[in-house]
Amino acid sequence: MHNDLPARIADLLGIDDVGADDNLIELGMDSITMMRLAGAWRKEGVDVKFADLVASPTLGAWQSLLGATTANDVRRVDVDETAPFPLALMQHAYWVGRAPGQQLGGVAAHFYHEFDGENVDPERLERAVRAVIARHGMLRVRILDDGTQVIGEDRWPGLTVHRDSDVDELRKMLSHRNMDIANGEVFDVQLSLLGDGRTRVHVNLDMIAADALSLRGLLGDLARAYRGEQLRPLDYSFPRYLAERSHTADEKDVEYWRQRLAGLPGAPELPVTGADTAVVLRRHRWLAPDEVRALETNAARHGLTPAMALAAVFAETLTAWSAEPRFLLNLPLFDREPLHADVDELVGDFTSSILLAWEGGLPGTFAERARRLQDQFHADVAHSAYSGVEVLRDLSRLHGERVLAPVVYTSALGLGELFSEEVRDCFGEASWIISQGPQVWLDAQVTELNGGLLVNWDIREDAFTPGVPDAMFNAYAGLLDWLLVTPEAWTTPVPALLPVEQREIRSEVNNTAVHREPRGLHDPFFAQAAWTPDAPALLSDGVVSYGELADQAKRIAGHLRQQGVQPGDLVAIDLPKGPEQVVAVLGVLAAGAAYLPLGTQPQARKDRILATAGVAHVLTELVFGDPIDPVTGGDLAYVLYTSGSTGEPKGVEITHSAAANTIDDLNERFAIGPGDRTLALSALEFDLSVYDMFGPLAVGGAVVCVRDTGHRDASKWVELLLRHRATVLNCVPALLDMVLTVAEEELPLRLVLLGGDWVTTDLPGRLWERAPGCTFAGLGGTTETAIHSTVCEVVTVDPQWTSVPYGVPLGNVRCRVVDALGRDCPDHVPGELWIGGAGVARGYRGDPERTAAKFTDGWYRTGDRARYWPDGTLEFLGRADHQVKIRGHRIELGEIEAALTSHPAVQGGVVVVTAEGRLAAAVTGDSDGVLGFLRDRLPSAMVPDTVTVLPELPLTPNGKIDRKRLATELRGTAPKHLTRPATETERLVAAVWSDLLNVGEVGREHDFFALGGDSLLATRLIVRLREAGLDGMSLSALFANPVLKDFAATLATGGTTAPWQLNAAPDQRHEPFPPTDVQRAYWLGRDESFTLGGVGCHFYREYEVAGLDVERLENAVNALIARHEMLRAVFDENGDQRILDSVPRFEVQRGFTRETQSRKVFDPAQWPLFSVAVDGDRVAIGIDNLILDALSILIFYAELGTLYDRPDTELPPIGVSFRDYVLSLPEPSSQDYWNELELPPAPKLPLAKDPADVTPVFSRRAAHVDSGRWKSVVERAREHGLTPSAVLMAAFAEVLGRWSGRNDLTLNVTLFDRAEVHPDITRVMGDFTSLLLVACGEGETWLDRAKFAHERLWQAIDHRDVSAVQVMRSLPEGMPVVFTSALGVGVEQPSSLFDRQVWGVSQTPQVWLDHQVTESAGGVELNWDAVDELFPDGVLDDMFAAYLSLVDHLATGDWAEIPDLLPSSQRQVRERVNATDGPVPDRALHADFFRRAQQTPDRVAVEWDGGRLTYGELADRALRTAAAIGPGEEPVAVSLPKGPDQIVAVLGVLAAGRAYVPIGVDQPPARRERMLRGIGQVITELDLGAEPAELVHAHPDSLAYVIFTSGSTGEPKGVEITHRAALNTIDDINEKFGVTEDDRVLAVSALDFDLSVYDIFGLLSAGGTVVTITEDERRDAQRWHELVERFGVTVWNTVPALAEMLSIVGDTKLRLVLVSGDWVGLDLPERFPQARFVAMGGATEASIWSNYVELKSPEPGWRSIPYGTPLRNQRFRVVDGAGRDCPDWVAGELWIGGTGVARGYRNDPERTAEKFAGGWYRTGDLGRYWPDGTLEFLGRADQQVKIRGHRVELGEVEAALLASPGVTQAVAAVAQGRLVAAVTGSEVDPAVVAGRLPAHMIPDHVELLDEIPLSANGKVDRTAVATLVTPCTEVAAPQGELEAEIAALWADLLGLNEVGRNQNFFTLGGDSLKATRFVEVLRGKHGPIVSLRSFFAAPTVAAVAEVLDADVEEGAI
Repeated sequence: MHNDLPARIADLLGIDDVGADDNLIELGMDSITMMRLAGAWRKEGVDVKFADLVASPTLGAWQSLLGATTANDVRRVDVDETAPFPLALMQHAYWVGRAPGQQLGGVAAHFYHEFDGENVDPERLERAVRAVIARHGMLRVRILDDGTQVIGEDRWPGLTVHRDSDVDELRKMLSHRNMDIANGEVFDVQLSLLGDGRTRVHVNLDMIAADALSLRGLLGDLARAYRGEQLRPLDYSFPRYLAERSHTADEKDVEYWRQRLAGLPGAPELPVTGADTAVVLRRHRWLAPDEVRALETNAARHGLTPAMALAAVFAETLTAWSAEPRFLLNLPLFDREPLHADVDELVGDFTSSILLAWEGGLPGTFAERARRLQDQFHADVAHSAYSGVEVLRDLSRLHGERVLAPVVYTSALGLGELFSEEVRDCFGEASWIISQGPQVWLDAQVTELNGGLLVNWDIREDAFTPGVPDAMFNAYAGLLDWLLVTPEAWTTPVPALLPVEQREIRSEVNNTAVHREPRGLHDPFFAQAAWTPDAPALLSDGVVSYGELADQAKRIAGHLRQQGVQPGDLVAIDLPKGPEQVVAVLGVLAAGAAYLPLGTQPQARKDRILATAGVAHVLTELVFGDPIDPVTGGDLAYVLYTSGSTGEPKGVEITHSAAANTIDDLNERFAIGPGDRTLALSALEFDLSVYDMFGPLAVGGAVVCVRDTGHRDASKWVELLLRHRATVLNCVPALLDMVLTVAEEELPLRLVLLGGDWVTTDLPGRLWERAPGCTFAGLGGTTETAIHSTVCEVVTVDPQWTSVPYGVPLGNVRCRVVDALGRDCPDHVPGELWIGGAGVARGYRGDPERTAAKFTDGWYRTGDRARYWPDGTLEFLGRADHQVKIRGHRIELGEIEAALTSHPAVQGGVVVVTAEGRLAAAVTGDSDGVLGFLRDRLPSAMVPDTVTVLPELPLTPNGKIDRKRLATELRGTAPKHLTRPATETERLVAAVWSDLLNVGEVGREHDFFALGGDSLLATRLIVRLREAGLDGMSLSALFANPVLKDFAATLATGGTTAPWQLNAAPDQRHEPFPPTDVQRAYWLGRDESFTLGGVGCHFYREYEVAGLDVERLENAVNALIARHEMLRAVFDENGDQRILDSVPRFEVQRGFTRETQSRKVFDPAQWPLFSVAVDGDRVAIGIDNLILDALSILIFYAELGTLYDRPDTELPPIGVSFRDYVLSLPEPSSQDYWNELELPPAPKLPLAKDPADVTPVFSRRAAHVDSGRWKSVVERAREHGLTPSAVLMAAFAEVLGRWSGRNDLTLNVTLFDRAEVHPDITRVMGDFTSLLLVACGEGETWLDRAKFAHERLWQAIDHRDVSAVQVMRSLPEGMPVVFTSALGVGVEQPSSLFDRQVWGVSQTPQVWLDHQVTESAGGVELNWDAVDELFPDGVLDDMFAAYLSLVDHLATGDWAEIPDLLPSSQRQVRERVNATDGPVPDRALHADFFRRAQQTPDRVAVEWDGGRLTYGELADRALRTAAAIGPGEEPVAVSLPKGPDQIVAVLGVLAAGRAYVPIGVDQPPARRERMLRGIGQVITELDLGAEPAELVHAHPDSLAYVIFTSGSTGEPKGVEITHRAALNTIDDINEKFGVTEDDRVLAVSALDFDLSVYDIFGLLSAGGTVVTITEDERRDAQRWHELVERFGVTVWNTVPALAEMLSIVGDTKLRLVLVSGDWVGLDLPERFPQARFVAMGGATEASIWSNYVELKSPEPGWRSIPYGTPLRNQRFRVVDGAGRDCPDWVAGELWIGGTGVARGYRNDPERTAEKFAGGWYRTGDLGRYWPDGTLEFLGRADQQVKIRGHRVELGEVEAALLASPGVTQAVAAVAQGRLVAAVTGSEVDPAVVAGRLPAHMIPDHVELLDEIPLSANGKVDRTAVATLVTPCTEVAAPQGELEAEIAALWADLLGLNEVGRNQNFFTLGGDSLKATRFVEVLRGKHGPIVSLRSFFAAPTVAAVAEVLDADVEEGAI
């Protein structure tokens, strides 16, 4: 045999001659060829194995092998090929791996190919597929649930032919198909007819049935069969092959891998997201034949096979993107034992695998590294009998958790062309190819194709950080191209594979060149001392000036010179911390020397430093000599010693220029100047001290020196900081943490610089709480690079940050992130941070060896780990030496610490590795729940074994965490505690685990997989537990609950008993029977007379069924009708239901339109109550839920599919009926529970239309949650004790609550509730649905609310015998939002008839929105069916998107904190409309008036009927009034009637530097008295006798005025407004609307109403004129009109009602109309056609106005004029009860922020704190945003109401009523727009009430009641009060014609049926506006007889008639 061997091998290699000792691999022999040779020789009877050939790959060795081996006897075995047989090893891995519960599972091992050809004939193709399936048993295999497989009958449903299909959608569906392998679906061929004869053949193959070589064979068979060839039957089978092959590895193979196990690396550490989606995308590159030849030639030249050369290209690419250069590749092997002549033609999975280790950290050329990989492969493949699957299992056992190898390299070189010529001739060229597999991120494949090579990557796209797959593949292709065209590339190290665009960004952020003049570190200080010698330089116990400090430093320099110190020497400083250190440092530098601080370190360390540092002198005290002039400039500035890894300290030499570069950059960047003071916390030997000193001293600032007291006393630091008003703090994060922990008051800091350690994300927020507006900058760097090198100024903390990033380089600094070989790492990839540029040190003093190791070509190698982000930001990842390996996992301690410190109870946290090799955490704060918190966020390998609480974390002298000390302190802390199994089930499970896994004692906390379990052992476990008598086991349950106690809890040992007795009555089954409550609701609800009626409860779906046989479908439907009674049900006129004895044959409807079919409303009296229609291959099924619930519909589909596929199937009998069930239902017993339960309202979603006006048409929004994300949700739900349904319900409620403006709401929940009272009950069809009302929304966090909803759901389920339909009858409103979860309501679907749903919708009467959840493909379908017409455009889309984002967060994020659900687009609009920043006034409210009085004293300032005052006169009177008032701090009250004196008084108060408090002259005495508490001066008349006072220029932030508003407690609230706040509004209005000296305003508003502020100061600031009225003209519109016309008034500023009164009287020439303070009627703008009309809103508490809208006429659809948008420097929020921003259209409370916000309420800190928070005023008004950012006002939110334009606090009215003797209770309410009240006890004394309330606050009617009505929850029922208190006294009828006429006018105006002669116009609901209209009507009929003033005085019918009658009589005389 071996004689022809040389020629045979030479022929295979394509060369002429082969030497006996030539390495055949180097000559091009690949592994697949060797496998084939070994197989061929074994087939010839020689026992030689592939491993033998690989071990000695020479001709001579092989000849010896062939001569020495013995005959190979094949072991023949009897095999029953129809019986189940075990899965092969790789098959088993595929089977288990595809399970949804598996890591990277939920996906099949799947080939998918498309061939584009012409004229493929469907019939021939179908016959060919049948022939191939008949030939290959493995194409008929079914995988059973016990992990075995069986070959059965052909179950292929036939050829699916697609016509006019969406080819992209079809590819999307087929390419990621998860075939039903349990049902024999492993191979499928489909055909698309594309038109013009073009065809596409789709091939799906599950790899569990066939490997890559099998694919080639079966495609060849398919082509031959298509051509009409007869396929030869095979004489051998895959089950026989598995039985006969030797499948156990030799002991030497096992031992080989056992020896290698501990040293094997892990998977490549690529930038992955953790997403578990199963979407795979392909990237490919085809090498043309000439390129392949170039590859083969170059590879052979370097002794490489093409396959291993390509593997090395792949590995090199992975190395560039892997955080760890050592990693495993997973290599499949195609190795068939030649046990029979037909083995090569078999279809089956013959693959095995090896795990190949790549050593990417070792240097070398490409060829050298590739050779190492090839050598390793040959060493490993020689032991491949022990599969990679088995090695992975061993690794999992070794490391205590499951280990994966998710990066695969598949070489099919040597297997021949992927698609033979005959395949391409028959079916066309391959146009699309993809594969995917479980537990795989990335599979790189090399295949022979079209004479060349196809190199492709199949990637789980979403598993990787976006952009990474493309960048990796492009780099791979680029490296491959370089090797193909550049022979020298093979002998060159592979360069950095950094993408060009990333390189450009790095170049840009590192382009930091800035010109700076060289200088000495100390030079600016001495220059500053010469300029400002008296300025403070050092602040401590005393103050040291610049001059004093310079003098002391010069004298220290003189002393050093006397001691022989020369320029360039090194002087050590050994002084305690304090000002003396600064003097010493400056003295050393002035002498031209460099300083070396020794500090507080141990003496032995000081001695080691001094012994090696070459110190010329040691300063241990300040000794002064004669002063010398400072030496300027210099080279070495200081030497700082840092810790060395050898134990020897390293002296870092920093030059003057290096340190000065950093200091100058920071000073310029943050504008450090003479006003800054730095708190110097850092020790002198820590380099942050360099900036503490030289930062401020370089620019004239001061250093606040901290003395060393021997311990860190943060309270002392804070005391110093406050005392000296320090503005800058530069320190390590731990010290800031300490400062913030002890600080109790606002800090004066304006800048905080943090460096030297990891900056946690909590620090910025905590700082801003104590120092609002303070700049926060995180700085990165090292001692070796001059203090700091990078900067990140934090404005907001990104929630994705784990710490504050390093940011970008400082000026003249550059940064790189490099791998182990010094190559730049791509974005997202961790590497070592290198820093270059001006800051780099000279090196380590006296240590050239360590200098050379760390300083290279101008770069310092930091030893820190970092990575670049795509925008060029650097992220710090911790020290390389903080990266540890625990149980084989590389762990970044910083990542654990970031998670640890994010726990709300943890103040500080550090993780270390103890001497025992365990992870231990130390925290300050509280450790309760921390471990569970970490398990939610970290892989199990990263969860510390212990968490220890310490009073404080130990720090090094430099303020960093002392990790060494911690590791010692935490050594030996107790490990995780295990407990013994507690129940019989747990003991049984533990025993089986112990035996199976070969471990000792098993505890309740043990994890099956951590103990070494794998999928194969899991399968055996299930079988063992079944044999032991347990039930309920499943692999998915074990994967979901791997901990013993959790898994045991899922198991059962017995059945359950029926909850109640069912009485079957088959003989009465055609008698009528009542509907259930839900059925009756469905039956009634379809009536069009009901709101949202006119629709049935209709479940509608459409399916695509390829090759649909309509007749067969019709027969199946009729068989189903005969089987199920409820498919023959109808309902009579009473709603009772009846089963028809017989029905006509059902005929499937041919042809349909979706619109008609989906909206069908069935007539319940007419059979059938379902529909089946077809159109082509489309099937539409509609079912009325009156007859079937969701489970019944699933049964309908399952059985219909079975009867369609196999018409002769006998389905199991059903021995019970729905009628029996309904009539046997027990009497409800839970009525008391529901009667006593108080439910919140239904969701108050924003509506666009009244539901009564809408005919419901439902549309669907749908999404799919993939299995990976769903599994995560399920697992987290389980951890929190929640069911998945409850979690989704709570998430739904969260979204509803956000769009309802309140969390508390009630959901209508569908329950599929069929009691298991009969063995057949699950097969019965009917509507078993019940409805539950579930309260949601209570709790602080989302998790709290989810637990509350879960608890309420289960309480409702416990009381479900009373239907929600009954409960709702007693509720005031319906519950139109429904949640329907069908999780767990599964029915096996044995048929594929309905596996392709293409559309669906459901509809239900009286429902707005129904959310349905169903299981699908291991995940869930989320459907929202809603009546779109009800809602504003976009609301449902925004809600659904928010819901999906929340569900997504629940899969990946923290459940305690959920993301803000406000749509980002809405947030952007809000930010835009609230971006109102502009100039902020910096002067007093009265400043402009007095300036104008000086400039234009003769202009008219105030005018009235009978007089005027010029600016000069008004100023003179004001200053005389100021003199009379005198100086002081207290406000001054002004209580004068309307007129010019009011204005004089107000200006006088302000001119005296005081604030004014307006008190109306009509205020009741008691209320007036309360307002005047604490006010000593009240102006009731002017005193102008004094000489004019000097004008006081008040500070803009001082108080300007106090206006009292109604208070809810009965106490008026005094609103304090500053000058700046009021003037901000006035300036904006004047600028916006062009108010100038030519303008005049009629000052109608009372002084105590804040519109008066604008009347006075708006016009006087602009140089205009204020026209005043008298007190009794305040409501006389005729008088106003007269004054407007006479004085040429141009500006009108009042509440809307007064403006309307003016417009009724007559037209005006106003140019500007400002209305505010109440609703603005839609017709009001058009009443002032010539004027600019501006509606405004706001609050007294926000300085007059805060928003505006200018318009000519309203837009269609407006209910009132909206608020509009904010004024300058003002902001608005609309928030719900939880303080969250409400989405568009959702009503919430208006919050006003910005410059106009008041200081608070005078002397009322409690109410101030309640209403003013974080710079916002909570108005108590309701409003909402429109999508364009417009604000709409919706009224008051609380009991503060508006009556006739006045804001009235009902509580103040009630307090006045209670002051009346005998009144025990009082409640005020509004009825029909009038103020009414009810009291108990005794009648109200009107005089008491009138003495306490102004007229507008006195109730129109007060009723004495026996008791105050209460609501169900015990609150006062104001609605009932309003109803009860409506006056019903007898009315005296009008007398005479005049009274009758007047009464008729009133009735018409007020909308009343009758009016009495003595009834009060205003008590009946009249107001000023209606009074004006009435008087105008009288004027038209009778002339100007009745004035408004007289009418207000006597507003009764009789009084008005008397006035009219008297005038008539007088005229007659």
